[in-house]
Amino acid sequence: MLVKLVLDPVRVQQRRNEWFVAAMGYVKQAMRRSKIDDPRNLSVAKIARSQAGRPAVSTDGSTYFELAKSLLDTDTKAHADAVSINDYAEQLCPDADQAAEHLASMYPAMPPHVQAALSDSIASRMGTVAILQRGDGQSIITMANEKKAQPETFKKVVPSNGGFHATGHFAFCAMEGFWDCKYGRTVRLLGKEKVHKHTPNFESDSYKHVTTHIREDHIGTLSYFLLDVKSPPPELLLDDPLAYLDQLKSAGGVAAFESLRCVGVPLQQWMLASRSGDGELARDCEAYSFHTMRAWAFKPVETRVLLISLLGMETTHPKIAEVVRQTAFFNWLGKDGQAQFADRAMEFINLLQDQRRGKFAAFEHALEYTPALAALVHTVHALDTADHGESASNDPLRESMITAAEAIRADLVARLGTDLTVPDPTNPFFHTGGAPNMVNATSVVSHRPWEQLWRVAEKQSAGEGRGKKERWNAYVDRFIRENLWTCHGQ
Repeated sequence: MLVKLVLDPVRVQQRRNEWFVAAMGYVKQAMRRSKIDDPRNLSVAKIARSQAGRPAVSTDGSTYFELAKSLLDTDTKAHADAVSINDYAEQLCPDADQAAEHLASMYPAMPPHVQAALSDSIASRMGTVAILQRGDGQSIITMANEKKAQPETFKKVVPSNGGFHATGHFAFCAMEGFWDCKYGRTVRLLGKEKVHKHTPNFESDSYKHVTTHIREDHIGTLSYFLLDVKSPPPELLLDDPLAYLDQLKSAGGVAAFESLRCVGVPLQQWMLASRSGDGELARDCEAYSFHTMRAWAFKPVETRVLLISLLGMETTHPKIAEVVRQTAFFNWLGKDGQAQFADRAMEFINLLQDQRRGKFAAFEHALEYTPALAALVHTVHALDTADHGESASNDPLRESMITAAEAIRADLVARLGTDLTVPDPTNPFFHTGGAPNMVNATSVVSHRPWEQLWRVAEKQSAGEGRGKKERWNAYVDRFIRENLWTCHGQ
């Protein structure tokens, strides 16, 4: 029931609308900082910074971490791999102090001031009650399968999602969903050869290419609405986005608006959750992504990954759930607004190891698994930030993105004009170059993905690549009953 509350489409849509209002609030902040009263006097660069800037949120310094020796010759695909990983994690856990365990049993009866004085010292000497195994989707599926097959052996394991991989899969899914009605046109306009409708995995820097294009499209489209559209007025967009949408009579204008609301702003929230270390926001982003995965992309595995992740956050012990949320992030240098998802930090360490592997093999091998590695990865990250302003692993706002946004903005003006209240049932952004009638279109999947999203949730349509219709809560019930670990009686 806790997971269903988070996944309820009414709640998810409400949160998505709140995100849009927040995004417009960032524009208002940019206006106040620049002492501008009229949004038409903003520049694309200022709008870009309002949407892709860094929140001034402190994460209380750089993240403390220890690197254990790598577990070699182990993957996350097979049963034997999962057993090896779990055994290794158990070995890293300290033995329990029986005296501390006994004292903890009396803890609730102690006076509050005694509890406060003994809390940390007791906890540090108690046995491990949960092992958070955080990784990509394959890791989560494997550990969930093991919890079902061997509940006693894996009873301490809490499969924990890596937000970086979830962000990437959301971007791939959204690109597929809005390709026909919006993104296919702008990809061709900018000559993007490495952005495609279907992106199967993270190879060949696909994450960077797809997320960069969505952010460029978001900035360019929002700039068009704020700087060029005369009717409805941009002030209405900033004050009441839904009222603004009600006045749009241009099908192309609606498609552009929905690309912001359904994709651009949610991707922005994914990145804000990462940069500010906000576990609650990351959870809500996962809930929204769950619905997009069922509707827009044939990725049933990623749908299951998101559901297992939500179960790990919401249905374990509340104190453990809080640790799951808090440990999802990593801040290399301790700077405000520069946290990142923990699995991306792990990817950075892996990248550095790969780069070192072929250099001075004998000398490097001696350093490879020593505490010096932790200092090295910190130093490399600091140097990258000092040289370039931002680390490449922090998704910086680049000048080229603003240039691309300007081109997208100009194309919107040329194709839609400046009055979107004039009725026009055609969408000039359809990827084939035609302008299909959006109102009478039978293919909701390709023509109106913003409607398809909730039609799938309510069992009015089957999701992309799926053979049957299934309501969102029936899917959740079936998955938990048939595909999740079966240790409820223990």
